[in-house]
Amino acid sequence: MSEHLQGTDRNNQQAVVKRLSSALIITIAIFAMELIGGFVSNSLSLKSDAAHMFGDVLALAPENRIYMLAQNRDGDEIHSETSYLPSRCRGKTLNGCRNLL
Repeated sequence: MSEHLQGTDRNNQQAVVKRLSSALIITIAIFAMELIGGFVSNSLSLKSDAAHMFGDVLALAPENRIYMLAQNRDGDEIHSETSYLPSRCRGKTLNGCRNLL
């Protein structure tokens, strides 16, 4: 259970933000390459896959921002009274509802 990604350990939070940021950058790069390749080769399948990747970017970007906000600004451990846990829960709920549409 200590390996759970939603823990409040400082190192864990930093690792989650780093992984989400890496995933977001890779997804944006693949999206851009597919979109450019789709227009250059006039391939509808590449364009539609780029649209799918854009949906993934729209899901990862708010999640990354939520985890960044969940960290304390001074870099100390997250305390229950100063954490952004309620906004993180709201953000995850809104992100999940957006994915249903």
